[in-house]
Amino acid sequence: MAASHGGQVVAVGDFSVELVAKGPVVSAFVIDANGNAHLGGDLDLKLLVGAGAGSELALKWDAPSASYTGKAAANLDPPVAPCHTSGAQR
Repeated sequence: MAASHGGQVVAVGDFSVELVAKGPVVSAFVIDANGNAHLGGDLDLKLLVGAGAGSELALKWDAPSASYTGKAAANLDPPVAPCHTSGAQR
């Protein structure tokens, strides 16, 4: 999957996730194995950030943006900061 929202793409289980950070707000655009946007809002998606993935940010479904979003305590830069997604489960 190519980054179509200007973010960083990571693989999570059967999904590809594009992480986009704008200041402290993080959006995760989810694509299934067939290349289709996953729009169900039924995934439990968490972003683990920081050294040793010491902080967990739960991402919630945001229908208007068709992404999972969350707000971190500080600005994030996914290409620079250690970030991992966890729990892309239904």
